[in-house]
Amino acid sequence: VSALYIFPTKALSQDQLGTAMRLTEEVYLRSGFRINVSTFDGDTPQRERDGILDRSDIVITNPDMLHVTVLPNHRRWRSFLASLAFVVVDEAHTYHGGFGAHV
Repeated sequence: VSALYIFPTKALSQDQLGTAMRLTEEVYLRSGFRINVSTFDGDTPQRERDGILDRSDIVITNPDMLHVTVLPNHRRWRSFLASLAFVVVDEAHTYHGGFGAHV
């Protein structure tokens, strides 16, 4: 089972990563169940991206990465997406013009 948590910006994604990691650590301490959380955004080093897909239960990202990286490479994301149980959209915004075309 996996989850995709979508924030409108990289900054919000990074901010919430710490909160998510503290929460999942508490789950582990209480239940012994490990949940791996990672961010997948423009600041994620290329060498770490494949590992995130292989080891993460929750991926925190933003609409830009969905458009630029995830959807064009859906075959690489197949395993993660096949086990996707939750998609959480943190905020909904309305964008216009070229930038808003993919959001």
